[in-house]
Amino acid sequence: EEAAPAQEKVEEVPEEEEAVPDVEALRALLAQLKALGRTDAGRQLLLAQPPAVRRALGELLKSQPQQHQQSATAGSADVSRSADKQEECAFALGCAQRWPQLLKSVAGVTASAEAGPSPGAAAGAAAELAEADLRTIRVDADRTRKGDPAFREQAMKERLEKLLVGFCEQEKVRYTQGLHEVAAAFAFIQASAPEGEMSEGSSLSCLIAFVHRFVPYFHDDEAFVTLH
Repeated sequence: EEAAPAQEKVEEVPEEEEAVPDVEALRALLAQLKALGRTDAGRQLLLAQPPAVRRALGELLKSQPQQHQQSATAGSADVSRSADKQEECAFALGCAQRWPQLLKSVAGVTASAEAGPSPGAAAGAAAELAEADLRTIRVDADRTRKGDPAFREQAMKERLEKLLVGFCEQEKVRYTQGLHEVAAAFAFIQASAPEGEMSEGSSLSCLIAFVHRFVPYFHDDEAFVTLH
């Protein structure tokens, strides 16, 4: 009768804790479990671990919730940006393929950078722009659509500036403020379309054809208020 309590006391002695792998080993195991997910293989791998290791994995997970949340948020943002870029590229490609022929047909002019100046252009006007016009173009290109991330890039500003200068030189007219908003659409399509789909010459010819068709009074300074 006295030996029984002694036996029970021996059974209550806790077993020695098993050694826990270092942090790097735990992270590797955690990555393997995440890769397997909620599959039978994943559950079997987890159950095969000693209790001490499972507890250590739990503590490791608790210490990284913010990091996982930030990674998930960043990944979601990357996917969203990628989808937006693909949609933007597809839209630009469609415009680059349709606009030259469409503008050529509706404007009734040759959509080409080699086309002659508009009938309203000043006779004998110099092809090169005055420094005052160049400064105004640079200012307008810099302030165009600043709310759009694409137009905050220096490459886009330079593209728009070159397009405006080319238009004025080709049409032999002085630059008038307001044209930068019209030209912005063509600069955007040229930049967003796949490489080779819309060249600088094609973009310029489309802008010229657009002005000939939809704002023919552009070359009349008094009528230009309508464009604004």
